[in-house]
Amino acid sequence: MTSAPLTAVIDTRALVHNVQLLQERAAGKQLVAIVKADAYGHGVNLVVPALARAGVTHFGTATIPEAVAVQDILAGLSDHGDDCGESDHTVMCWLYEPNADLSEPVERGIELGVGSPAALESIFNAAHTTGKTARIHLKVDTGLGRNGLNSTQLQQVLEQLTTAHGVQVCGVMSHFACADEPDNDFNTTQIERFNQAVDTVKATLQIDNLMEHIANSPAILSMDPVPGNAVRAGVAMYGLSPFAPVDHAYSEGLQPAMTLVSHVCAAKDVPAGQGASYGLRYTTSASSKFALVAGGYGDGIPRQASHKAHVAIQGKAFPVVGSIAMDQMIADVGDAQVSPGDPVVIWGNGGPHVDEWAQWAGTINYDIVTRLGARVPRVEQEHT
Repeated sequence: MTSAPLTAVIDTRALVHNVQLLQERAAGKQLVAIVKADAYGHGVNLVVPALARAGVTHFGTATIPEAVAVQDILAGLSDHGDDCGESDHTVMCWLYEPNADLSEPVERGIELGVGSPAALESIFNAAHTTGKTARIHLKVDTGLGRNGLNSTQLQQVLEQLTTAHGVQVCGVMSHFACADEPDNDFNTTQIERFNQAVDTVKATLQIDNLMEHIANSPAILSMDPVPGNAVRAGVAMYGLSPFAPVDHAYSEGLQPAMTLVSHVCAAKDVPAGQGASYGLRYTTSASSKFALVAGGYGDGIPRQASHKAHVAIQGKAFPVVGSIAMDQMIADVGDAQVSPGDPVVIWGNGGPHVDEWAQWAGTINYDIVTRLGARVPRVEQEHT
């Protein structure tokens, strides 16, 4: 285990369960496991090996350094004799600055999303420099308005690709704007635009075998049929719903993979009128006991949840009182028999759900887990 007072315990069995559920929902389409942002805060060094051993072969990140790190992890599995080595997997990414030097990812065989004509020029340069074939996915903007080729840019890029050497088009990708709103008509609009773009790419380049991926977690869970022949599984893979609470039926069966566990660092009796933490915005109305809990906004626990959040000690919920500080917070435990060293579940198994912390902080569950700080160790849950 670890001697750190605050630890994120990751249930890799839950990860595998969620992947299998998503694969079933996607009806056999190729699943790309999205492990950007340190695997949504869950620890890429734990998540990637667990998924690779479970048979996941495609991984996606946002940035090039993330993709390189994932590829190195996969190579390490091969070096240690795991039957899931680097050569059996593909890693892709799509976020890099214009005119970037893409020699390293092209040399490594990392697949790159192309969302602008400038990106394609950088890829041409990298292919020429390295002598390697660059593997790319054309990223089309079907309405989200972020990175991606509009119709004019797509035609420009396709004209360049018809005579290009050293570049292999592996797929076409896009991203939904409103898939977490299953009844939003714009989802259908985006699917139609995406299919048109795919048809254009195939006809222009005379390619049939392409990965076609627009479906994210909410699309996988709610759309029937799921569009494309591949899907990108993100937040749902970690057991968290991408939908508002009223739509949680779509997320039935998902198992949250992270439990954030702290400890009581100190416990003391306090009188009526005792203030708590900076600003003394909370005072006791009667004599009580304060439990000092390790963990604060320096660890990624949202300060915005001050005066609203609860934690679980000995299976009971206690309010977090006063302002959450950088390294610690205070729980008012009343007359409960709480002692230094007692485990505290901040969120996860045996405590509040991540969704509750999101509500207390006025944000979404993605934000809660991905903001978890680097000084919090991620450890794999022990199963007996």
